[in-house]
Amino acid sequence: MIDTSVTNIDVFKYLFKYPSDELAQAAFERINKNELTDQELLLYKECQEFVRKHEYNATPLVLHARGIFYIDSVVDEKEGSRRIPLQVKDKKLLLGDAIWDASGWNSKYDLLDFVIMPDYELRVGLKHFWMADTATFVYGAGRMIVSREGDVEYIDNHSGHYTPTEEQFKKSLKLLDYLNIKHSYTRTIWE
Repeated sequence: MIDTSVTNIDVFKYLFKYPSDELAQAAFERINKNELTDQELLLYKECQEFVRKHEYNATPLVLHARGIFYIDSVVDEKEGSRRIPLQVKDKKLLLGDAIWDASGWNSKYDLLDFVIMPDYELRVGLKHFWMADTATFVYGAGRMIVSREGDVEYIDNHSGHYTPTEEQFKKSLKLLDYLNIKHSYTRTIWE
């Protein structure tokens, strides 16, 4: 049964947030373009292009995090989130001195969160959702261990807010290759 209270504009807005959502894509396909106003047709085309650009790599928020009141309900979880400045140099992922202590590796940060933003920016730190500036979708999310020398030694797809599937995780690994980051990691699919 089709929910007639959902308007075309509602579908467009939802797809701009979650371009890989299959139900919203199905609703989009059912839209009769001949019945759209000129303004709606323009929005339709913008939405179609946005989905085309992002649907393949998009890893959206899990369903429970998509509610309109979600951010307000978890604002206290932001405490402890952190983005670590990074740079890629000579295929190494350099995280700076912020995570190292005088004795070497700071065990508090040996398993770091990462997200790959839709503009291919890699962010590393703690707490995926907040590192991603509460983005509704990312191109990859998980955890990694980076050696002091800058090699990614371990990577997985564990993220509570984005929960990438195995296929989405494989895509994020390809994006890390695209970013030209050397890795000698063991990879684990988190289930």
